[in-house]
Amino acid sequence: MVFMEKRVCVVGLDGANLPLFRHYFQNKVPNMILTNMRTILPPYTPAAWTSLLTGVEPDNHGIYGFLKLSRRGRIPRIVYNTSFDVKFPRIFEILSAYNLKSVVINAPLTYPIRGLIRPKNYVVVSDWACPKLYLWPPRLNLRYKEYLVPPPHEWWAGASVEEYVKTIQDYTRNRLTIYYDMLEEIDWTLFFIIFSETDWLLHRLPQILRGHATNAVRNLFAEIARFIARACTISDLTIVVSDHGFRRKKWAVNVNRYLEKYGMLKFTISPSHKRVRYSMSAKNMLKFSILTLADVASKCINLEKLLRINALRRKIRLEVDLTKSKALMLECDGWGVYALNKNEIGKLRDILSSIPGVIKVYSKEEIFRGPYIDEFPDFVIIPHKEIEFRVSPARPYLSRIEEGGHDFYGIFGIYGDEVQSKGALPHEVSILDITPTILYYLNLPVTKEMKNRIIKSIFTFRRKVEVSEKIKLLHKLARYKSFK
Repeated sequence: MVFMEKRVCVVGLDGANLPLFRHYFQNKVPNMILTNMRTILPPYTPAAWTSLLTGVEPDNHGIYGFLKLSRRGRIPRIVYNTSFDVKFPRIFEILSAYNLKSVVINAPLTYPIRGLIRPKNYVVVSDWACPKLYLWPPRLNLRYKEYLVPPPHEWWAGASVEEYVKTIQDYTRNRLTIYYDMLEEIDWTLFFIIFSETDWLLHRLPQILRGHATNAVRNLFAEIARFIARACTISDLTIVVSDHGFRRKKWAVNVNRYLEKYGMLKFTISPSHKRVRYSMSAKNMLKFSILTLADVASKCINLEKLLRINALRRKIRLEVDLTKSKALMLECDGWGVYALNKNEIGKLRDILSSIPGVIKVYSKEEIFRGPYIDEFPDFVIIPHKEIEFRVSPARPYLSRIEEGGHDFYGIFGIYGDEVQSKGALPHEVSILDITPTILYYLNLPVTKEMKNRIIKSIFTFRRKVEVSEKIKLLHKLARYKSFK
């Protein structure tokens, strides 16, 4: 199949940093030019990938985490973010406005399709966080149905390391059938794909960061590297990026346990017949199963009530009571804490500052200036570099761990026939530079805000940067669909 227009392939390696890429991937793409890429705050998958795809900060696209706390009713509600909540057009939506085609694989917040702008010009493969596995347009589901296997994203689950790596290997090999087909057979201007496997493995096996990977992990990374190498031969420009970096974490600090200790977080209890790791009930309360009486006793829950529900013989479930709680951390990797009682926001800040391992506490207004922060956490707490946060009441206040956790520095790599030789890249680029740079390469207009974010030095050509109102019109449309 012959394609005449410029084609850009963006390969996302979730959580990868520069040393990791050089150690496990670069031998397959030796001519790729590499540098560090600084991500946004928080260095968290939904916010960071959305910033990369839009070229704007979270306060301008409206996404902080996978979850958010809605305060629109009398009682706060915990809800999932979806495609309707992204309030700035992503690059594949911008290209669609120019009737250019995209393939979008494993990008977060692409569900439901009706929340996307002009989906007629792109193919979508659902990501691991999507409530159901699907492809768009629907005719592709029949062709690739057997390859839509459940993603093994629960890196914390009970399987042994060997079993878990084998499960990821099987998953990746299965999905690569779809990826290669779409890379080679479909007409596209932009091919955007995220490999989340790197993130899952780095959480579970931080020794990979030091070059101590098993042969199975090396083989898995080699398969992904071969895909990148193939993309370099098909596309005119190939970019490798990540949403954040990783580093080794030695201690886990349970923020919600400390909030409960200081009276800011309240639970209700009920019998449980099965373990619930982390979910949302119909009443919009976080649920956690407690498996032993010792766990329960450590929470000082009324013993008479425990006996009344026969907790000595049965598991019980704790549910975060949003009607009585004053503060809550929803997602540990997002570093955000919601204040449910605005009258005690000063007290909450003092409590957060006193939690071990917290080196800085910011209000959301100190970080964000944009229009879409109403449903953002009220505070962002920055952990010490060796600290990972926890949220489950079944976990202790403080525990020793050997895990990987998110860091601010990811990777930027670029390869193409109009790319300068080594030395043209700055020491560090921003995650916000990627979309403006791709639009510039494709000779498409950008917004006034994007104009100064283009990495022009990497190209052998220079052209006038066009500024268009079309993206602003798409922005208005994105804002409108968020109210649907």
